[in-house]
Amino acid sequence: MARLLSRATTAPGSVTVPDEVDSHGQPRRLPYDDAFYVVRYLHLKMEPPVFAESARLWLKILREQHPDEYKALLHELAKEEGQLA
Repeated sequence: MARLLSRATTAPGSVTVPDEVDSHGQPRRLPYDDAFYVVRYLHLKMEPPVFAESARLWLKILREQHPDEYKALLHELAKEEGQLA
């Protein structure tokens, strides 16, 4: 998960973030290679039920298309939950 939360530079294939502008008044670009920024942005812009449904969809895609990453995430989450108890 730490790998997913690392900050990255703006991706060349990013899309415009319509309600944010840079210091020159130009629309900012959504950096797809910066998972932390993208998830935080969506969390701020989406209603909680929609954000939660999106997370379910992401997890389903992860489970079906990237099973090793999905298992690693479950292991990491279980480990974190064990540390909290």
